[in-house]
Amino acid sequence: MQLFERGSPWIIERPAGTAVSICRCGHTGNPPYCDGSHADHPGCSPALLRVADDGQLWLCGCGRSAKLPLCDGSHRRPKPAGDGG
Repeated sequence: MQLFERGSPWIIERPAGTAVSICRCGHTGNPPYCDGSHADHPGCSPALLRVADDGQLWLCGCGRSAKLPLCDGSHRRPKPAGDGG
């Protein structure tokens, strides 16, 4: 499954304050985590994010968030015409 083919958020649960490396190139074999695939895609690097105080990090799984790589709820809204993602 590709990073943004999920259609719903990736929810990471870790201890609060834990740092996680999140894919931004879209080529990882282990979404949503970075696996180093960005090395083959110049100009792209992972996002290093900290898990929230509640122990959860919600990441975009549809590719339409205005706050990438974080989920902003865009997956709940109808897709615009001609939008494949």
